[in-house]
Amino acid sequence: MKKISLFLLFIIISATSGYCDANIETSGTFLSKLSTCSEYYSETRGLKLFVKTEISGWDNDKCQYRNEAYYHGSTHTVACRFSKDQINQLLEAVNKDVALQKKEGKQSNLENFRLLWRKYLNDANTCSKIMSINY
Repeated sequence: MKKISLFLLFIIISATSGYCDANIETSGTFLSKLSTCSEYYSETRGLKLFVKTEISGWDNDKCQYRNEAYYHGSTHTVACRFSKDQINQLLEAVNKDVALQKKEGKQSNLENFRLLWRKYLNDANTCSKIMSINY
């Protein structure tokens, strides 16, 4: 029984960790609010998944970002404090992606933005990740 519980815990952690890293908000509204670090809030609900994303503004020259994913009794929270320089780099990546889209004439998936976003998510000086399991 203990082995099964540990295996299920591993599956839950893997699933939600991957989801939060992959769940990158790219809507025009989000990017606009991120550019000025203005308040933003969104919710996404699925059958067994609930995700909250918010920008709460500036605190000590850092833009406060938070993403919480609730899945099968577990919560995975990512909290970031972006500098103005980091936000500018993210916006430059978006502009690069859009220019590439126009040049190639196809839909942009914001690849450069997504790569840079994941880099910041995995930088312990910028973001922290908290996983909690509720039985």
